[in-house]
Amino acid sequence: MSKILLRVIMLLLLLISSNLAATLTANSCQGACGSAIQVGNTLTCWCNAECMVPGSGKTCCSDFAQVCPNEYNATTYKTPSYSSCPASCQSPRSHVVLAPTLLRDYDKSNRSCANNCGAVMRSSKSKKVICYCDSGCLLTNDCCDDFLMQCETDPCVVCLLLTPPAPAQSCQGLCGELGQGCSCESACVETQTCCSDFQSVCPSWVDSSLSPPPMAPKVGSCFGTCEQQSGSCWCDYACVANQDCCDDYPLTCGTPFEGVKSQGAASCFQKCGGAGLDCWCDATCENAGDCCHDYVAHCKQ
Repeated sequence: MSKILLRVIMLLLLLISSNLAATLTANSCQGACGSAIQVGNTLTCWCNAECMVPGSGKTCCSDFAQVCPNEYNATTYKTPSYSSCPASCQSPRSHVVLAPTLLRDYDKSNRSCANNCGAVMRSSKSKKVICYCDSGCLLTNDCCDDFLMQCETDPCVVCLLLTPPAPAQSCQGLCGELGQGCSCESACVETQTCCSDFQSVCPSWVDSSLSPPPMAPKVGSCFGTCEQQSGSCWCDYACVANQDCCDDYPLTCGTPFEGVKSQGAASCFQKCGGAGLDCWCDATCENAGDCCHDYVAHCKQ
């Protein structure tokens, strides 16, 4: 074997081993307790207590418990759990979360929700919203890193996250809610997912300004192809994470909360100043980029 070939092989082995070491290091909590690990533009795993929340969609790094025992055993972790929802919630899936009114500087607050519970955290320079320290952030996945360790959460929001939508064929007792199989939430008119008795059972939730999209099935559209592929794009839930959704996916198929950035498929009808089920209807949503699609029509005034 020539010396040149031997050097090439050694160089390749060195590159492979260094890349493997970098990958292993990138997914370790070493030096990253309390935060998340980002590789390129992707958040791969978490080193704070948020990853231990059922339904958060956040994965703990493999060495989280060993490297970050304080975060792993956090006694200040404040998310309650319930075997059944508190009676005060009545119907947690139609519960409106009030928008936060406090504004705090993100950097001056040490990028923490400590003493800032219920606040919107924004940059003092750009005035853009960075994250939230209120319960509604759990619905739209834009909480500040230590929110769950610093702040009490709305029990109805916790119930909403941990309780899947009930199977529905009728809107009896479900007005304003999303169900499995059909919906009784105002935006169902646009997504064409309303239960058959929506208009008769829930007249106060019928928004006359909404109408079904005047579309015919075509390649590249989700109309009539929800949970399927349509040409080169997809209309199933996984497309949100894979970033290959068809353009009309949020409007046509909806986006139930699963720990991902809001797609704004719900409606602001009767929810101005609060939250839809997967988006916001408050004065800061335009800055944060998480408004429901009809925010301007219903709440801009």
